Amino acid sequence: MITVLSDEANVHAQRYYSARRGDASQDLRDAEFVAQLSVAVVELHDPEAIPALSAALFAGPLVSLELANFGERAAASVVKAATVPNGWYDSVMEH
Repeated sequence: MITVLSDEANVHAQRYYSARRGDASQDLRDAEFVAQLSVAVVELHDPEAIPALSAALFAGPLVSLELANFGERAAASVVKAATVPNGWYDSVMEH
């Protein structure tokens, strides 16, 4: 389940990046699937899920709260996800 979340979050991100570059329409119809999958992974409370949850930070506040519960163990992964150039969080800061 953790691997599936990671894979789906990466597919979702690639669609987003393609749309930002103008390469394709912003088809984010799988966002609900990623959100539901992220809830299931959060319920595992497994530190092995930290990278996948970091990749799926966009999926909602439960993901953020779970990563916060992991404390310092999650810090590097969250920082890495949040500082991708031209990534999700750059676009949030633009608006």
